[in-house]
Amino acid sequence: MRLGVVFVCAVVAACGQEDPWRRLIDRGNALEAKGEYAEAVTVFQEALKVTEGPKDARLPRSLNLLASTYDEAGRPLEGEKIYRRAMAILETSGRKETGDYATLLANLAANYGDRGQPAESEALLRKSIAVYDRTVSPDDPRPRHARNSLAVLMLGSQRYQEAERLLDQLLDACRKHPEPGSVLEAVVLDNLGVLRRHQGRLEESVRLIEQSLGIFEGTLGPQHPLLLFPLNNLATAYAKAGRRDEAERLFQRELTIAAARLGAGHPTYGTLLLNYSEYLRFVGRKKEAKTIEAQARAVLRDSQVSNGGGMTIDVSAFR
Repeated sequence: MRLGVVFVCAVVAACGQEDPWRRLIDRGNALEAKGEYAEAVTVFQEALKVTEGPKDARLPRSLNLLASTYDEAGRPLEGEKIYRRAMAILETSGRKETGDYATLLANLAANYGDRGQPAESEALLRKSIAVYDRTVSPDDPRPRHARNSLAVLMLGSQRYQEAERLLDQLLDACRKHPEPGSVLEAVVLDNLGVLRRHQGRLEESVRLIEQSLGIFEGTLGPQHPLLLFPLNNLATAYAKAGRRDEAERLFQRELTIAAARLGAGHPTYGTLLLNYSEYLRFVGRKKEAKTIEAQARAVLRDSQVSNGGGMTIDVSAFR
């Protein structure tokens, strides 16, 4: 995952009614949807064992679901290896021109984005979108997820006009073609809110992110890990607008959720701590900021050692 703006990547949908694989996939999907990522990893590992035969057509789907959940659990190196294995299977079987292959490209792009490799991520996303455009129906929601990820990269590289054009198109598409149970509209609103903050339009930024958070909470509940992104962005917007008490409450809420749901060793927790330290410095609480920053750096350092790369950290909002 990436702080400040949100990557939400579609996963290859499981199909068929096979047992026990189908039951495992359904159970893993339910756990992942609730943000129980470590438990979902275990279930998807079991599902993978069922499909390990060399000619099992379900194998790439099992691999993709496991890899994407590794990413959410803060284990991106393991995720990358599994994405590449799934891609190799599709490549050798002549299935590169498929929506499944495009989804693997988009998910691997998100993996690279989380690890601070934006150029590699963008190249994969553009390739993914090109394959989607050639192979899937206009009603397929997966290309919208890939385009949102591309907008995220444009925000990160300060290509604000390009990001705005994409996000406006995506918001219109989400409202014309709603996906039941999806939070993509909330994600796009959150990203638009971040864009407005960068443009100095704070009142609009707050309004958009508050709207996003309301959708997230209504769809996922008050403790889901995906709430960390709008919470952090809204806290930042409140702080910039001088609403420090509200900002402080949101920072504390997000840190509590991250520690409880992701664990104190997860890179996203470290990134949230780092952003909180920047806020503390911004409001003049320099001694506290120094302590929190040291804690954040330790979490991120340990994560980098175990994962072979670091999170992309956006701590520029208060500078």
